Amino acid sequence: MTDLNARGFTLVELLVAVLAFGLLAAAAYTGLNGLASGAGRLGERADDLAALQRAVAAFDQDLRQLVSRAAAGPDGRSVPALAGTADGWQGHRAGRWSPDENGSTLQTVAWRCRSDGQLERRGVAGAGRGIGSFGDGRGGIGAQQHPIDCRTLRLRYRDAVGQWHPRWPVDERPAQLPSAIEYRLETSAFGEIRRLVTL
Repeated sequence: MTDLNARGFTLVELLVAVLAFGLLAAAAYTGLNGLASGAGRLGERADDLAALQRAVAAFDQDLRQLVSRAAAGPDGRSVPALAGTADGWQGHRAGRWSPDENGSTLQTVAWRCRSDGQLERRGVAGAGRGIGSFGDGRGGIGAQQHPIDCRTLRLRYRDAVGQWHPRWPVDERPAQLPSAIEYRLETSAFGEIRRLVTL
């Protein structure tokens, strides 16, 4: 026997249920979409931080491997072991070990913050060699760009008695290195990074 009092869903009840389900699905999609975009932004920030860490590590390594040895330049004039300005530097650092030559060879390296936001390192084998101009966008021999959205690079150099200078060398001793170098690297994503490297 069938129950005459049993009844199904009305059309209005069915429409209300579909509407409620649609609202819940829309809310869930919005939340998941926000989580996905947040994860994407977090991934991009992690990539930016990793690039900044690589650039700072390479910069510090070049500073720590500077050698106090002046060299003769292409024009015969003495090139100091470190020629530093307030916005960049060029110097002689220890190079790769070469068993065919007498020990390790020196390298000439230079760092600048380019106008396009790249922190650029240029290097060439040998001391006193010409590096070339920065910021020409063509790279060149030994050019490496670190895409860290660099705004400014500011350096200062501490002498043996503890005084700071905006340039190096400060006297007539081209082979002398500063006792420490402080640099401030300002980036768009992470603000200012301040480092002190003792030599």
